[in-house]
Amino acid sequence: MSGSPSPAIATQGIEYNIYVFDINDDSNKAEEARWHKTDTMKDRAKALSHAEKLANSGKYEKIEVKQKYFDKKKNRDIDITLKTFAHKTQKDFGLILLVLASILCGAGAFALTYLLTKGG
Repeated sequence: MSGSPSPAIATQGIEYNIYVFDINDDSNKAEEARWHKTDTMKDRAKALSHAEKLANSGKYEKIEVKQKYFDKKKNRDIDITLKTFAHKTQKDFGLILLVLASILCGAGAFALTYLLTKGG
């Protein structure tokens, strides 16, 4: 599907819904966490901008922007996910530390081996 709707769809009232999935710190309540709609907007750029602000707030695990319109030919609502924002975790930082620690250990082992073989 292309980035812009057909002229027939454009006249049918497109709206952009923003859904959030709350961060749940309590593992016992994982089944209670659900998606819920926070906003509905008519302007695509404003909806994406607002969703990005929500993602940067760190309050939500995920945020989705969905385009919704009514298809008269099929007589049903059509939802299309435009963009999903996910909360960034500390996993990336941990991976970087692991790689740096491995490099330092390798350099230390090389230096120790060099000193032991040169001195003997």
